[in-house]
Amino acid sequence: MTTAAAIQYSRSAGRQARLVIDPVIVSTTLAIVLLGLIMVTSASVTIADRQSGDPFFYLERQAFSAVMGCIFAAGLLFVPMAAWERLSPVLLMAAFALLVLVLIPGLGHEVNGSRRWLRAGPLNFQPSEAARVMLLAYVSSYAVRRSDELQKNLSGLLKPIGVLMAAAL
Repeated sequence: MTTAAAIQYSRSAGRQARLVIDPVIVSTTLAIVLLGLIMVTSASVTIADRQSGDPFFYLERQAFSAVMGCIFAAGLLFVPMAAWERLSPVLLMAAFALLVLVLIPGLGHEVNGSRRWLRAGPLNFQPSEAARVMLLAYVSSYAVRRSDELQKNLSGLLKPIGVLMAAAL
């Protein structure tokens, strides 16, 4: 390591890590959420008016869910990356547990002939959405921990693919 690089490293190592938010990702995500709200309103305004008397019933419900999701996501921003890496095996097991829970009669709720939902009071929850994020966290952690194995041989690549195939089943 050169002297200039060592000095730069020592300066940055002493600093506290700060949260940096990418404005392009945030604005793109907000645009997609707003587009979704517009589509929900456009598709449901007459149905909601006929069913509940409130033409914006589904918009309000979807907007509430979007705000709750944003609050939850903002909270998750403050979890350090080391914690995500440490918890990745636990997240993997939780993902598989959620995917199995929907198959248990009485717990899994059937909609349109398919059992994909869990009910939590007035809320319906689709565990496959949470499992997808948990699996992504595990595979990302695996890629960081085993980057040499991933680059050098096929078995390193087949292991995370096997995990994803098991989840797909």
